[in-house]
Amino acid sequence: MRLLCTCLLLALSAAASADPAYTPVLGVFLINDQLSMSQQGIIPSSDSATGLGLGLMLDGGGNDRLGLQYTDFDMGDSRQLQLLDIDADHFFDVAALPAPLHPFAGVAAGYGRLDFPTEDGLSGARSERLTAGLRLGGTWQLNPRFALELGARYLHTGLSTHPGGGGAGAEFAVNADTSLWLGLEYRL
Repeated sequence: MRLLCTCLLLALSAAASADPAYTPVLGVFLINDQLSMSQQGIIPSSDSATGLGLGLMLDGGGNDRLGLQYTDFDMGDSRQLQLLDIDADHFFDVAALPAPLHPFAGVAAGYGRLDFPTEDGLSGARSERLTAGLRLGGTWQLNPRFALELGARYLHTGLSTHPGGGGAGAEFAVNADTSLWLGLEYRL
């Protein structure tokens, strides 16, 4: 996972240096995630987590932005969910809105990994797969360097583990991640 994060950061940096029209933007975000889960094939449940996130984005100078987001969930009893995605957002010019407000919509694509450790007599299991989702939100430009951002994301994960060899009732799945965030961005 760390190697994948490093490669993606290098790719974003290379894209920024290859085209000087892209401006790097750092963001610190307060994120509230709601996970849609099912456990042992019974009633679906959900879990929520609130934490801080750090993002690196490339502003295309016009209406487009690329970003990289990493989220790591500790699900209490040593189960762990890791999500890494690249986001592509498009900003809309809406004449009826105040000038510093810029709404956006976008897509997210990435990688997810769910680890279920050895516990309660079950052997450990891991699930990995590609993820995809949608994003929408808006930024409020405070000045040329700083902006506030409010947004939401739905990410389909479809991750499922079968600890203990996949016997009856031994399934743990995280089907989707829905998140809301509030952030502060700084243009470098």
